[in-house]
Amino acid sequence: MGSISNNLSYKGFELGAELYIVQGVIRQNPFMQEFNYGGRLDGVLNGIKRDYWTPENPSNTMFRPHATNYSEYRGTIAYKDASYIRLRNISLSYNFPRKWLDFIGMSKVKVYVSGDNIWTKTDFLSYSPETLANNYPETKNYTFGININF
Repeated sequence: MGSISNNLSYKGFELGAELYIVQGVIRQNPFMQEFNYGGRLDGVLNGIKRDYWTPENPSNTMFRPHATNYSEYRGTIAYKDASYIRLRNISLSYNFPRKWLDFIGMSKVKVYVSGDNIWTKTDFLSYSPETLANNYPETKNYTFGININF
């Protein structure tokens, strides 16, 4: 796991961002094969849409679901790569020039917007690669504000 951060400033503007990267993680996703989560592979349920083999779709990614092709190793299909890249935080702000503020008796005015958990790229079929498949995903937070100093 790792993180890349940056902070850029130009003429009163400030931009900050953090990318969080996790690679090489394998997690079990019960939606892929357990009946209680709607992923049972007997052809009745398909909780998360899978690329099953059918005569019309001769793919090689998933065997054809049917009650008679039960395999004792079927549970292994629930283990998937949970690597991801997430834009964990990004913020943009503007500091008003001091010469504008002296006129109205303020020492600093800064307006900003920021967001957390804005974007995630993963192949893990769930709300989030960080939580259990049946948990709620992490919230996306947006903040708008103004800082004023006299």
